[in-house]
Amino acid sequence: MRQGRYNIRILLTAYFLDMEDPFVLEVDHNGKKIELETRFIRLGYTWKFSVMIDETEVLFERDESGSFRAVIPEGIYEKKGSMDVSLLQKIAGMLESALS
Repeated sequence: MRQGRYNIRILLTAYFLDMEDPFVLEVDHNGKKIELETRFIRLGYTWKFSVMIDETEVLFERDESGSFRAVIPEGIYEKKGSMDVSLLQKIAGMLESALS
């Protein structure tokens, strides 16, 4: 499995290619640089990004309006208490700006 650190523009490449190898998405959040393992997933005519956040797989997909939304696994609040909503919004914003 190949891993590497890439600029947000790698997402554009992943969009046009069938890239299934994980890559590291670097996010500046609350004054810290966070490195998140990310995969591009193509499912027929649709696609998603799988981002590992605190050992939890969060899927980012387009909603009806074309914006990205985070899909959090059922029961995660019972296990972990909460997810950092501002981090999820930051990732969604990065994806939107990279693919706009």
